[in-house]
Amino acid sequence: MDIFVANMENAKKDEGANSFKQLLTHKPDTVLRDSFILLDQDNTGTKNLTVGSTIVYPGARTSGHTHPEFEEVYYITKGKGKMVVDDVEFGVKAGDAFWVKPGAFHTTFNTGPESLEYFWVISKWDR
Repeated sequence: MDIFVANMENAKKDEGANSFKQLLTHKPDTVLRDSFILLDQDNTGTKNLTVGSTIVYPGARTSGHTHPEFEEVYYITKGKGKMVVDDVEFGVKAGDAFWVKPGAFHTTFNTGPESLEYFWVISKWDR
């Protein structure tokens, strides 16, 4: 009996029309992410905090946004990428944490081959 064992590390990657890479290439925009609200005023007693998680897929980015009434903390849990906060661009990777001041425009780019995942916390700014 012949036995063949395959492993994902050696698998040939599908580059066909329905592959993720091709879908990104032909997508008119590179915004491709999923965000999840974990804790907020709807499911806890908090009045000023919202905690969530975001996944930015390979080759994609978030749309970017600003929120004048909230400060935000990011903690990168997986992958690597690039952040732009106002006019400052910097690399991020798993284990990094940083703060975004209220009103600063910020966006996330996945520059790595795997999903970029992070937790974020926004808090009402009372200054």
